[in-house]
Parts: sequence; C-alpha cells; structure tokens
Amino acid sequence: MISIQSAMLLALGFLVASLLGLLLASAFWGRAVRLTTARIKQSLPVSEQEIQADRDRLRAEYAVKVHKLDTQLEQARLARARQLVELNRRDANISTLETGLGQLKAELEEHQNARHVLEQTIADRLPKVEARLAEAKRLLFNREREIAELQEGGKRHKLALEEAAAINAQQTAQIERLTSTLAARGGRAKQASEGANEAEIALRSELEALRAKTRDQAGVIDRLQRGLSGPPFATTAGNAATTGPGPGDETANRTRDLLAEAEIALNSARTRAAEADHSTAPERELRQLRAKAEDQAGEIARLKAALAAFEAEAGADAGLKETRVALKARLGSAQAQAEHQSAMIGRLRAELAAVNERLARQAAHFMDEMRRIGTGSPAAAQSQASATRADRRPLAERVAQVRPTAALAREKAKNAGAAEVAVAESNQAGPANGAIPADAVPAPAAAAAEMPKAGDIPMERRRLRLLDRITSLAKE
Repeated sequence: MISIQSAMLLALGFLVASLLGLLLASAFWGRAVRLTTARIKQSLPVSEQEIQADRDRLRAEYAVKVHKLDTQLEQARLARARQLVELNRRDANISTLETGLGQLKAELEEHQNARHVLEQTIADRLPKVEARLAEAKRLLFNREREIAELQEGGKRHKLALEEAAAINAQQTAQIERLTSTLAARGGRAKQASEGANEAEIALRSELEALRAKTRDQAGVIDRLQRGLSGPPFATTAGNAATTGPGPGDETANRTRDLLAEAEIALNSARTRAAEADHSTAPERELRQLRAKAEDQAGEIARLKAALAAFEAEAGADAGLKETRVALKARLGSAQAQAEHQSAMIGRLRAELAAVNERLARQAAHFMDEMRRIGTGSPAAAQSQASATRADRRPLAERVAQVRPTAALAREKAKNAGAAEVAVAESNQAGPANGAIPADAVPAPAAAAAEMPKAGDIPMERRRLRLLDRITSLAKE
C-alpha cells in the first residue's frame, strides 16, 4: 500500500520536474522567437530600398500578368469574332438548306402527283396504244403484202413485155421471110407481065411501110418497158410544164404521116387489079399472124392499163404529201399521157391488123399469079381478081374502124380526168392506202368498142371524116 510519504515524494518530484520544465520552456521559447524573427527578417524587406525594390518587382510582375491577360483577352475576342462569323455562315447555310429542303419536298410531292397521274394515264391509254400498235402492224403487213404483189405484178408485166417483144421479133422474122418469098415470086412474075411488075413495086412499098410500122411498134414496146422499169411518168405539174414537146406532138406527126400513107395506099389500091382467091396454106398463115397480132395488141393494152394503174398508184402515194391543186395537175397530165399511149396502141393495133391482112392478101395474090402463070388462063385470073376486089376494103376504112375520132378521145379524156380527180380526193379523205380503183384506169378496149364500124358508114362520109380527122390533127 502506498504511503503518504511516497505520495508526497511523487508529488514533490512532479512539482520539481514541472518547475524545471517551466524554466527550460522559457529559454526554449525565447530561442524559438529569436530564430523566427531572424527568419522573418530574412524573408521580408526591412529597409526602404528593399521595400521599393519589392514594390517594383510586384509592379513588374503585375504588368506582365496584365499584358498576358490582355493578349489572352484579344485572342479570345478574335476567336469569338471568328466563331460568330462561322455561326452566321452556318445559320445562312442552314436557312438555305432549309429553303432547298422545302423546295425539294414540294417538287417531290409534285413529282409523286405527276407520277400517279402518268401511271393512271398510261394505265388508261395502254389498251388503246396496244390496239393502235396492232392496227399499225396489220397495216404494215398489208402494205408489205401489197408491195410484194406490186413487185410480182411488175415482174409479170416485164415478162409479158418481153414475150410481146419476142412475138414482135417473130413477126418481123416472118415478115422478112415473106418478103424474101414475095421477092422471089415477084422476080418470076416480072418475067410474065408488066402489070405484075407494077404490083410487085406496090407490094415492096407496102412491105417497107410494114417494116417501118413494125419498128414503131417495137419502139412503143421498148418505151413501155422503160416506163415500167423506170420511175412513173406522171410527174408533177411543174415538171410537165417545163418539159419540151412530148410524145403527143410525135404522135400527131406520126398520125398525119400514117393518114397520108393511108390515102396513098387507098389510091394505089384502086388501081391494082391483080388479086386472086385465097389458098389453104396462106389462109392458115394469115389466121395465125392475125391471132398473134390480136394477142400482141391485147397484151400491149393490158400492160398499158397495168402500167397506168401502177404509175397512178405511185402518183397517188406521192401526191398524199402535196396540195390538191398539184394532185389534180399530176392526174391531168397522167390521164393525158395515158390517152396518148392508148391512142398510139390502138393505132398500132389497127395498122398491124391491116398490114397483116394486106400481107396475107398479097401473098395469096402472088400465089394466084403463080398459078395463073402456070395454067395460062387470063379469064379465070380476071374473074378471081374481080371477086377479090369486091371483097377487099381500102386501108382508110380499116383504120377508121379501129381509130377513134379526136372529139371522142377528148371527151373520154375529160371524163376520165374528172373520175381520176374524184378518186384522188376520196383517197385523201379516207385512209391513204395508195390504191386506185380499176375503173379509173383508161381502157383502150372500151374506146375501141364505142367506135362505129366501117361497114355501117358510107364511102363518101368515110372520106369526109378522114379529111376532117387530118384537119383536126393538123390544128392540134
């Protein structure tokens, strides 16, 4: 147990230690104060110069800081200005883009509406367009078929013309053969009598005329071939007006020459008396020549009608793009040329038939002359000559039987031209298919059918009409 002495000793020791601690603490505190004061004096200016220098340093540092802040502020202002400019530019771009976006939206709506309308229109018109396309294909097929038919017809016409030319060549060869035969027989007949010599001279002149007419017929066939293989002869009215004298003048001159030859042949036929009956072989040859001549004339007339239809069709196809006045002029010129060609073919047909008949009669006459020379019976020869003279008709009558009068030809040309104009106007009003009806093509056979027969006309009247025709052709 702790006693009071121990406690008192402990307390006394504690108090002595406290006193010693207080004494040491005062000395330690003073030392610390001195050291702190020395350090403060070292860190703070104490003299006036140090204070002024410290103030100047502070001012310099402050000025540097202020300058840096000003520089930073200026840079911040410039950056702000640039940012404002960029913002304004972006605002402008945004407004422009918004405007463009609005326009694009409006255009998009319009395009969508237009697309809907177009789709609806296409859906509505598609059946009609398909129907029109099918119709166009059908018309194209029909037109190609018509073109093929026309080409085939053209080929057939060319072949027919070639056959006609071959027939003409055969007839020319037969004429040459008969000419040589007649020349041989004429040489023998010349020894018999002077009258037979005169008949031979007349026969030779008629044979020369026959050769000339045959050459004219070959020229007509060549012209038809050139017209069929070349472009249509029915050109525009301007081309028809600018061309020189056409085939009409040549036809008129040839007609005058033929009529003059007919008058000469008529006068010479009245003076010839040495003719005899027909024999079996010459009659057969005469019928063959006449049949060939008729076939050739019919083929020429058919080819002429087909050529006129082909050319009129080509003229109608080209005339769809022209005015009505030009179309009428072209149709008029085509009709006039067709009438000229028809008249020429008719004349050639009549002259060929007459020449063939005359050739056959003269061949029979020479054969009778040979028989008369062989038998030596002048009385029988005179009776046969009188009988043959009673049956024979002059060349003028045979020409008048086939050739139409000038007034009838002009009237038919006028009527045919009016029909052509009416057909062309109806083709323009309707679908343009380029077809011309067959009744618009002039038919030489119809013109020949309307002509009066020479046997029904008296001799005086036929002579007057022949002179009238010559006068009218000269006036034309």
